[in-house]
Formats: sequence, structure tokens, C-alpha cells
Amino acid sequence: MNTNLEQISDWLTKILVGVGLIQIKEIKNAVSGAAVYIAQGIGEQHRTFAAALVVYFSVIGFLNGYLLTRLWLAGAFSRADRESTRTTREAALHRADQQIPSPSLLPGPDSDSPAPSPPSPSPQASLAAREVVTLRLSQLTTPGEIAVWAKTQVSERNYEEAVNGYSKAVSQAPNDINLRLEYAAALHYAGRPPQKVREQLLEAYARIRNRSDVDENLRMKVYRSLTFQSLFMNAPEGFSDAIKYGEEYIGELGGRSIEGAIAVNLAAAYGQKHKWLQEHSGSAAELKQAHEAALKYAKAAISAGDRWRERLRQLLQKSYPGKDPEDNDLEVFEQDPDFRALLGLS
Repeated sequence: MNTNLEQISDWLTKILVGVGLIQIKEIKNAVSGAAVYIAQGIGEQHRTFAAALVVYFSVIGFLNGYLLTRLWLAGAFSRADRESTRTTREAALHRADQQIPSPSLLPGPDSDSPAPSPPSPSPQASLAAREVVTLRLSQLTTPGEIAVWAKTQVSERNYEEAVNGYSKAVSQAPNDINLRLEYAAALHYAGRPPQKVREQLLEAYARIRNRSDVDENLRMKVYRSLTFQSLFMNAPEGFSDAIKYGEEYIGELGGRSIEGAIAVNLAAAYGQKHKWLQEHSGSAAELKQAHEAALKYAKAAISAGDRWRERLRQLLQKSYPGKDPEDNDLEVFEQDPDFRALLGLS
């Protein structure tokens, strides 16, 4: 209910009651005068009836005006305020949705790395984000609104709020594959255990398997995220799953070129496998197969785009400048002549 309108209504009521008490004698004379005037039209003998009409309609008019103000007009103002707030909220969410990139376990368009990183918003995106982050999660109702709010929280590095938002959105729209992928990225940024991230990716994976109506780009995103995230799991399960999902995707391509980041992920998975086999007395045949597979996928990555060559160098060289120590999946091949020749290293 509109608070200002309530105050005005209360003030008017107090003023009318106060003036009425002070001027009660004058009110009697005014009513008598009005009754005389009205009686001239309906007959002098009806002066009492005329006075009753004046009193009756004055009281009824006051009550009607009071009730109209409190019950209808206040509600109308309240509805108008809510509609204005809703329109403003929807506009802010729309701007944020258009300006802010979605979180992802995929690299940005100019990235040389398949490693995920939080979106770097533009000045326009930052401006749009400031309008959205002030909203409360409880104010939002649809999965779409909640997802925009959550990705805005990611862009502002409010990862816990983002996780809460995506959790609520996914509970309302469990079959939204993109939503699952964004939720997985938010969990990754929030530092949640890899298994929690994996749960969302496997839910997305379950919704693309054996379906022909899924967009090919979306299918690629699921496999790309799943192969990348599997590299963070404990060996041998981690690299085994990365190989399983990556080669399953290649089998679905039907001879088409492999996507660069998935090829890098497969090369990294076979690098992990080669190292694990060395540490667990793998046979010469197993080591050779892992080496050849890693080299094959490294070549496929470079064929998909020369920008992946630098990422492979980063994974291969221990002394690569600014390298994350965990980016060591191909270090087992650092002195291998085939890899060094492929990557243009002396």
C-alpha cells in the first residue's frame, strides 16, 4: 500500500474531525441554512427532511471518499509502483543479459588456452552489472531471470552468490543444458570440489546423449567442458574419462575436423596416461600407444588453429614464462624430438 497516500488520508481525516469539533456550532447553522434553501424546492413543510438529506449525504460522501482513497486508490498506486519496479528490473536484466558473457569452462574467442577464466566485462557490461547485483535473489522468479542474475554475480566475482543463483535456476529448469554448463563454471570459479563440477557436466551430458535434436555447438561445448574437467580428476580415472568422452565425440563427427580445444584436452589426457604408465610399470607397447595418441591429437589441435600451438608449448615446457604449475600434462614429452619438432622447439 502506498505510504504517502496513507499519510495524506490520515491528515485529511484529522483535519476534518478537528475542524468539525471546533466549528460544531457553525456546522449547525450551515445545515439549517442548507435545509431552508433545499426546502424551497420541495416544500417548506419538508425542511426537516431536507436537513436529514444534507446530513446523510455529507456523512456518506465523506465515508465513500475515505474508503475509495484507502481501498482502491491506494491499491492502484501500489500496483503502479510494483509494475514500475518490475519494468525497471526486467530492463536491467535484459541489459545485463546482452552485455555480460556467460561463465563457461571454455576459453574466450581470443584465448590461447582451453583453461576457463571468469568473464572480463566491458565498461558497458560493468554498468549493466551494477544495476543487477543490487537485486535480491528472492525478487526473481523465472529461471531466465535468476540465470542472468547469477552470471552477473560471476562477472562481479561474487561466486558464492552465483552458485546459489544457479542452484535455484537449475532446480526450476533441470533440462536446460546451457544452464548446467554455466552452473558448472560457477562451481569451478567458486573453488568447489571437481566432483561437484563434474556432477553438473554429467547431467548436461545425459541430456545430449542419443539425441539428434541438440544443437551441434551446444553438443561440442558439453564434450569440451567434460574432457577438460576430467583432467582435474585423480588418475587413472581422470585421464581415462577425458579419453573416453573426447574420442566418443570424435566418433560422432563422422570424419569432420576435431575442435581445437578438445584435441588439446585429448593430447593432455594421453600425456597424463603416459606419465602414469611410467610410474606404474606400463609396458613398452602401452607407452608407445600413449605417446603416439598424444602426438596425433597435438597435430590435430594445430590443424584446427595455429593458436593452439602456444598452448601446447605451455603444457610441454616446465620453464614456460608465467606458467601455472598444474599445466604440466605434456611435460613428460618435453625432451621428445617429435613433440619439439611439431612445436618448433630447438
